[in-house]
Amino acid sequence: MSVFGGMISTNRGRLLQAKAQTGVELHFTRIAVGDGALGGTSILELNALKNEVKSLEIKKLKVLPEGNAVAGTALLNTDLASGFYWRELGLFAQDPDAGEVLYCYGNAGTNAEYIPAGGGPDIKEKIIDIITIIGNASNVTATINQSLVYASQQDIQHLQTQIDSIDIAGTAITVNQSQVPTSPGNGNISNLFSWIANRIKTITGRDNWWEAPAITLEGLANKQNLNAFLDIDTSDPRWTGSKKADANCWNGWSIYANTSTSATVQLAQITIDTLRFCDYVLIVTLCSSNITFTTNAIQVSVQKNESGTYTTIATSTFKASDFSGAYKYKSFRMNLDYKGPKATNNQLRIVMQLLPQTSVYEVRMESLIIMPVGLGTYI
Repeated sequence: MSVFGGMISTNRGRLLQAKAQTGVELHFTRIAVGDGALGGTSILELNALKNEVKSLEIKKLKVLPEGNAVAGTALLNTDLASGFYWRELGLFAQDPDAGEVLYCYGNAGTNAEYIPAGGGPDIKEKIIDIITIIGNASNVTATINQSLVYASQQDIQHLQTQIDSIDIAGTAITVNQSQVPTSPGNGNISNLFSWIANRIKTITGRDNWWEAPAITLEGLANKQNLNAFLDIDTSDPRWTGSKKADANCWNGWSIYANTSTSATVQLAQITIDTLRFCDYVLIVTLCSSNITFTTNAIQVSVQKNESGTYTTIATSTFKASDFSGAYKYKSFRMNLDYKGPKATNNQLRIVMQLLPQTSVYEVRMESLIIMPVGLGTYI
């Protein structure tokens, strides 16, 4: 590259700089390159290049500390009709009184680099930064074509440094899974990760966003069957409880139990191994010998086996006065919101109990229907 050894302000440039110290706009217009030799000409008196070859638009302007500024452009040989020795470099500015003037100038002399013509095998692109004195000028501008603005190596290195400082892998990001997203969802990285974790936690229904869901979307797509239901009549051998012939039951048998005034009695119990993640409705068909009790008389509970111990996850109670007549069957319903994985190995059981009342009474059960009302299935 041509070696210029520094730019020298011309007399007209110094005069414009002096005006700029009083608040006059210091407006740089263009940069020019040429191949002229100085000979005995004084740079101070120049107002043009000795032999200008190409005029270049300014692509960047930056005011520097200590009264300096840098004006930049790029020299490309693709549109040169003929090659030349890049010997001259000049920065032009607009004087409000004298018009365009040569603000500063440099000449490489014998250190000039040859720039070949375009169309050949050699494509030359030279990034040019001219550092010049502006003093205390407060209003420094340039004519810049924004479509030609380029990023210098220094600009790219600065950007790379900023990118490198964003080290996701090595930086601890605080994630708050309780943080609900806000509209329109603009936030920093910590906000975004917190919102995503909150939505995952909400969708899976788990206590924590990182826990595996009870069922995957693929599982729902492959096994979903919302029309299926489980109808367990009293002839099913899995039921516990005493059975008797009952002409009012569709299968001719009912499960029955009597309770005294002082104790809770189990009517029936059955284990269920086929429920999956879903919302269900349980419909149980019962009748009672007494229809006057207005306090809770029958309790239906769904219990889950947790490491060998059953805990109640849903329960409903019904009154004897809810029946329309003695020994007249009526269906009752209760809801079950089951969020666990598929129930296996006696994981779920349904227990029906008769609660103490003021006198002895009998309850009979005909059947139990379990029906999904949301995403879920039976197999």
